[in-house]
Amino acid sequence: MSALFIYLVDRVVPAPWVIGQKRAGRPRPYNVIGVRHADMKRKFVLINLLLGLSMVACSVSESAGTKPPINFPSAYLNQQIELLVIPQWNTFKTTDSVGLKLLYKSENQITLPRNYNLRLFVQQTGGWIEIKEMPTERYPSGDIILSLTMIPSSDDIVTFIPMLPDVTKRYELGVYVFGDMATTDGIKKVGAYVTVVLNP
Repeated sequence: MSALFIYLVDRVVPAPWVIGQKRAGRPRPYNVIGVRHADMKRKFVLINLLLGLSMVACSVSESAGTKPPINFPSAYLNQQIELLVIPQWNTFKTTDSVGLKLLYKSENQITLPRNYNLRLFVQQTGGWIEIKEMPTERYPSGDIILSLTMIPSSDDIVTFIPMLPDVTKRYELGVYVFGDMATTDGIKKVGAYVTVVLNP
């Protein structure tokens, strides 16, 4: 990549190094080592542009393998509700429970069942596989209502114990919750997704 930068830069902006070179009968401005200032500025701009493009390409290729396991409309995922990992609430051990903050970010009322429509996935060599949570009794019973009318806050806490295939291994755990949002156009499905790394 560095060789490509040098080739493209030198092709676009030739770098004169001989002090005193003239152009159309007028001396060209050089710095103390003989590099024209305008050429230097254009070279730096071009290098930064090429570096930026290479960084974008790298980030796209690296994130391609970490896509969420469920294809869900981006306009309704992590927009109206969001799952936050709070370090103080977790040990991040494969044998312990996981606690996540469910953040309410909408002006519309959102309803979730008591189990949050929770879906769990672990990433393995062949890709994502879905797992279950340990049987859990959640109280109080009834739906969870997220609304601006809730005082002081409509945020909630999602806790669960994942049934991991092998608690002696490290896992990247994908967590989904889903709810129904009331809008003037009817009910819209909304979701939140986050990954949590668990260690033995």
